[in-house]
Formats: sequence, C-alpha cells, structure tokens
Amino acid sequence: MDSVCINLINSAYTAAHPPPPPQTLVRAAALERAQSQIGNKESPPNSNLTKYGDWYGENGVPWCAIFATWCYELGAKDAGHPDGSPSFLTLAASGGTADYWDYVPYIVSDARNGRRGLAVVNTPQPGDLVCFDWQRNGEYDHVGLVETPPDSSGAFTAIEGNTSTSDNSNGGQVMRRNRDTTAQATTFVRVAEP
Repeated sequence: MDSVCINLINSAYTAAHPPPPPQTLVRAAALERAQSQIGNKESPPNSNLTKYGDWYGENGVPWCAIFATWCYELGAKDAGHPDGSPSFLTLAASGGTADYWDYVPYIVSDARNGRRGLAVVNTPQPGDLVCFDWQRNGEYDHVGLVETPPDSSGAFTAIEGNTSTSDNSNGGQVMRRNRDTTAQATTFVRVAEP
C-alpha cells in the first residue's frame, strides 16, 4: 500500500465518520436570545403585555421569569435540543399550566433544594440565572440572565426582562443592567444542560 492509497482510505473514513457538530451550551444560547431582545418593551406601556407572555400563555402579568423561561426554552432549541431545557420544560408540551415559572421564589426554592435540574452556584457563568431580593426579606422579586460574571468588587451585568432604571422589577422593557452583588440579596442559579 502506497501513500496515495493510505490518503484515499483516510479521506473515505473521514467522509463517512465526520466529527460531531459542536454543542452549544443551553445557557449560552439562552443568553444570546436574551441579548437579541434588548430594547423590546411591553405594549402598551404599563400593561405587562408582551410576546413572551403571549408565548407562555399568561399575558398581562409581571414577566421577568416568563422572559427567562422564553430565553431558555428557545435557546435550548437554538442549541439543538428540540425538547427544550430539562429545567424549563415547555409547559404546554408537559401538560402543565402556565402558573409555575412566572414566580421567581419558585426558581430560588428549586435551586436551593436541587429540584428540576436547578442548582445554586457561587461562581456564575454567562447565561446563568441571577435572582434578586431587593429588600433582603427572603422574598425574591426579580430574575435575569448573567451576562458578565461578578468581578472582585461584586459588579456584574445581566440581561433582564421587565425592568427599567426607574423600576427594577416591573419596568416594562428588556435591558442590560449593571448590578452589584452587595446592593441586594443575590442568588445565582445554574440550569441543567441536556
């Protein structure tokens, strides 16, 4: 067997056994989805009416967690997982009702108790969830997706739905927000990858 024959055999093998396509992490795809929505606003103003609530089947309610669910569900599909995220299951497909992932305290509770593939993390990565308790009273008020993890001072950026500079938790738009872990109780949540 000469080198020409060996090269032909190797070429044929490579053509028949291509390397698997690179897998995108769901959290990275969810973050890309969130970033693509920056600037979107509810319409009409102060109505909580959005395409995210319409998709979720529960429009006209505070929608930060609904936005996070939308990012994760469609982000999982963007990443090549047609069944969605194992943590944020499409409610209609699972036979559920649209009353679970619209409430931030459920996300924190599930993460603290290791349910539904959620886990609290101390070193967040881009795309992880960040939950905020503005009053530090144990009742988490708001959720977004980490864009840049906290630096040594605690400063980080997040992409958040239903926020504004005048109302952190019901501001009516998707924004990139500069946050600080010391300004409120902050919990970072990792969503399981398929």
